[in-house]
Amino acid sequence: MNILLDNQYCPPISYFALMLKADKVLIEKFENFVKSSNRNRCQIAGPNGLQLLSIPIESGRSHRQYFTDVHASYAEDWQKNHWQSLTSSYRRSPYFEFYEYELEDLFLQKAASIYTLNSAIIERIFSLLKLNIEVTFTNTYEISYSDFFDARKLYKEKKYAPIIPSYIQVFGDRHPFLNDISILDLLFNQGPTAREYLMQLSKQIDLEK
Repeated sequence: MNILLDNQYCPPISYFALMLKADKVLIEKFENFVKSSNRNRCQIAGPNGLQLLSIPIESGRSHRQYFTDVHASYAEDWQKNHWQSLTSSYRRSPYFEFYEYELEDLFLQKAASIYTLNSAIIERIFSLLKLNIEVTFTNTYEISYSDFFDARKLYKEKKYAPIIPSYIQVFGDRHPFLNDISILDLLFNQGPTAREYLMQLSKQIDLEK
C-alpha cells in the first residue's frame, strides 16, 4: 500500500504507524495552508490533561498560499513557550533527558517556514527511533492520486481516530489515557521501545474500515 500524507507539526503516533505500514510514503508539498489543522498544531499530555500547542501564523500570509511559504509569527516567543510546555509536561518521563538535547535546537530555531520545521522534526524522529522510512514529496497539487491511499484530510476531518494500545503516560495517575497524541509523548515515555510499538501498531491499522 502507498500512502499520501499531509505535513504535520509533531504528528500523532498513528501518523508514523501509517508510514511504517506503507510501501511508499508521499508527503504533500503544494497544498494551500489549511487552518485549524495539524499543519501548525499538536496535542501533548499536560499536567491538566490534553494540551494544545499551536504555532501562530504571520498575519495576512496564509490565505491561498502554499503551506511551504507560510511563516510563523515571531511577535511572541512561541518557540520558548512550546519548549517550556514540553519540559514541564515531560521532565518526569523516563526518557525526556535522554532526548531533550536532540530536540531542543529544533524547537528554538527560527525555521524558514513551518513546513521546514515540521519536516525537520519528522526526520529527527526517524533518526532517534531508527525508523527506516523513505519519504518523497509531491511535485504539484493533485486532487487525487490513483496509486496512493489519500490520508491528507483524515486528521482534519476527524475521519481517522484509531484507538491505540495504552502505555504509561506521565500524568496517568491523574487523567485517563490520552489516545493518539503527539509522537513526542510516546518517545519521552517509551524511549527506544517506541519503535517496536509503532511497528506493532502499523500491523493493526485497517484502512478499509
